[in-house]
Order: sequence, then C-alpha cells, then structure tokens
Amino acid sequence: MAQKDRRYSVQGEFTGAPKKEFVIRFCGTFVSAHATRDLADKEVARRKAEMDTPMVKPSWSSVEA
Repeated sequence: MAQKDRRYSVQGEFTGAPKKEFVIRFCGTFVSAHATRDLADKEVARRKAEMDTPMVKPSWSSVEA
C-alpha cells in the first residue's frame, strides 16, 4: 500500500475568490487553488507522478565539421 506523501496538503481556504477554494501546498508553500477537492487531488497526483519520473540527460554527440 502506498504511503501518503505528507509534503502535500489540500485544504479548503478563502483565497479572495467568491467561494472557498481547495488550496494545494507543498511543504507549506502555496502551489495552486482549485474549485473542487477532486481537481486538487488530481493535480497533486499529476505533480507526484511528474516528480517520480526519472530525469534523463540528453546524449549529445559532438559533430565535427
């Protein structure tokens, strides 16, 4: 079973929009705000998947003229 990533939090907050929004924070720092909890959860999942993707350095070949 996957363990919850506690670096992310999603809370309903008043952000100045007409209705309460669901705010994503990473290590306490604002990331984004969403109209529904579902949209916020999907954004967290997308960001986590992006972070889990290994960074691959491009292999540049030198071209001699």
